Amino acid sequence: MLFDYTADQAKYMRDTKLKDQFGRLWHCTVDKKTGQPTGCPNPIGWVDPLNTPNSYLTVPHWEDGSARTDEVLVDFEGWIADVEQNNTHWDMAITVMGEKKFPLASSEDRDGWAENPHLTKEAGPKPFPSRETLIQAKNGDRKLLGLDKDVRTG
Repeated sequence: MLFDYTADQAKYMRDTKLKDQFGRLWHCTVDKKTGQPTGCPNPIGWVDPLNTPNSYLTVPHWEDGSARTDEVLVDFEGWIADVEQNNTHWDMAITVMGEKKFPLASSEDRDGWAENPHLTKEAGPKPFPSRETLIQAKNGDRKLLGLDKDVRTG
């Protein structure tokens, strides 16, 4: 006889809606005992233009250490720091590849390496979203937060 995992999950987990610092709703499954999310929060009634990685969604805690089961926060500071680091690595990769392919390039040519299709094909696309885009979202840009359309009417 097979073990019924669904009955076990229902005993220890529950679905909940979390609201972020911008008032957007997220669906999440949480552990009944700890209140910690057990899965990836998903937007409810809106589309996430930034495709927020789950690693930057955090559930705040009460003073006693228990998780708040009604709130989720987007960690823009951590996300921006990681994007800056990723951009630095991408810029370095473009520079290294450019110096190998075009060793005699002028400084004007080097300035255009980030748009050079041969180099970007090897380095991959520039990391998205950019630092500037995340700062705009953090500061409440409704379009970047997926709040530019009325949820009920579109």
